[in-house]
Amino acid sequence: MAPKEQIKLLDTWRGNLFEEYSISEIMEISKKRTKPWVFNSLKQLTDEKLLIVRRKANINLYRLNLDNPFLLQTLQYLGAERNSRYRYLDAVSGMIKDIPLRNYCLLGFGEKFCFLVEDKKSIEKIRVHVKGLKVHYFTFDGFVDVLLRGEEIGKRIFEEHRLFLNADIYYGLIKEAHRKGFGGR
Repeated sequence: MAPKEQIKLLDTWRGNLFEEYSISEIMEISKKRTKPWVFNSLKQLTDEKLLIVRRKANINLYRLNLDNPFLLQTLQYLGAERNSRYRYLDAVSGMIKDIPLRNYCLLGFGEKFCFLVEDKKSIEKIRVHVKGLKVHYFTFDGFVDVLLRGEEIGKRIFEEHRLFLNADIYYGLIKEAHRKGFGGR
């Protein structure tokens, strides 16, 4: 596995999981100054199948290999590192402890929270345990539809998300929306 500092280059795609970036764009976004280091790091991440590279004219373009389950775990790790300093972490922990269901995704964006759930009955079971917070609820299909319609709330969740529970559900729904035409921004 690539060293932690190289793994952090994957944060370049945090705002848009589907984007392709050149080396110079990655350097600008990640604020890394040494082109040889970035080039070698990208090569290692590509060799480990975390990134896919394609050549366009004389430029290599890199994108996330979202079919690799290890990549999704790595993105979760990077997110967990950011979340450890989240100011609402106690509220998140309390919600996870109190909610009796397990097949839902909990994420935060800005000052708000979002639950992605299997069906509308699950929303009602969760709602009674969540008090005093700004919360949005979506069924799995409803969330995919919000992304496909380009609604502002979907864009905000996609760009600002902090995953707290069952990130695999979130990534699965994002990939489903992408297969149906969602392009990110």
